Amino acid sequence: MKSSYKNREIPSYELSKALREAAPAIRRERSEKHTESRWKSRLKTPKMTLLFLLAILFFIAEWFQPPLLGFMHVLLAVIPSLAVDLIISIKQERKKINLESAFITGLIMAMVLSSSTAWYVTPVLSAIAALSKHVLVNGRKPIFNPAATGLFIGLLVFSTGESWWGGLALSPVPFLAVLVAAGYYLTNKINKFPIVFSFLGSHFLVFLVFSIMGRGAPEVYSTPFIQSALFFGFFMATDPPTSPGKTRDQIVFGVLIGIISALMYVLFEGLSYLLVGLLTANLWKYALDKMRAKKKQSSKRGV
Repeated sequence: MKSSYKNREIPSYELSKALREAAPAIRRERSEKHTESRWKSRLKTPKMTLLFLLAILFFIAEWFQPPLLGFMHVLLAVIPSLAVDLIISIKQERKKINLESAFITGLIMAMVLSSSTAWYVTPVLSAIAALSKHVLVNGRKPIFNPAATGLFIGLLVFSTGESWWGGLALSPVPFLAVLVAAGYYLTNKINKFPIVFSFLGSHFLVFLVFSIMGRGAPEVYSTPFIQSALFFGFFMATDPPTSPGKTRDQIVFGVLIGIISALMYVLFEGLSYLLVGLLTANLWKYALDKMRAKKKQSSKRGV
């Protein structure tokens, strides 16, 4: 028995109508999937990893601070840093505004500066640090580590104190394991082990040499110097925009920081020794990048 049902073509106007009705739902679904995918990929970036690890260290360090002192100190540093980045992003009419780096800069500033720093000094230095990323630049990348810049200016202008409390320098010694684990995870993710190992190795080797010569500094092997060196090495020296990518360059970069910072401490003492080492290495990287860019441009002209 033959079926009485007969296939018939859907009129083109009906098909067009159906597509028009379905189009908004399809676009919405695609937009939702794109947004979800974008946020997932953004959460996996090195910056978000760094923020997450710094947050862990902060909450541990805050536990050993007077109630809410650390929170207030962080707010005083983070808000100005975010404000500076936001204002500049709007002024430059950027399509995408990413404030992760501003948050990181403010957080590191707060975690290094003593929480007893005058309330008006912390936001000023944090704003200067954030501003340096947009003023002292080579192309689109900052020349100097922003946090180190702000901290160094604080030492010169306000004679600020540095407790490195966010690096667990004021926490019980067993928490040193947390600092090392967090630093190892970050360094592995951003492939900066040559910087960390060359910095720590050369840094303490110089101190050892001076100890043999009778000008030792035994305090550098104890709290809070160990924690400050580890926090500095893992979370500041490895800053991707202001540190080199090639392995050989990373080793030179780390050795420069290690030797200069140790010499600064032995010969002049003071709190700026780590910062001077990093800023000097940043300047070396800037000179190296300029030299390579000039060489590349010359070779193109020759061709």
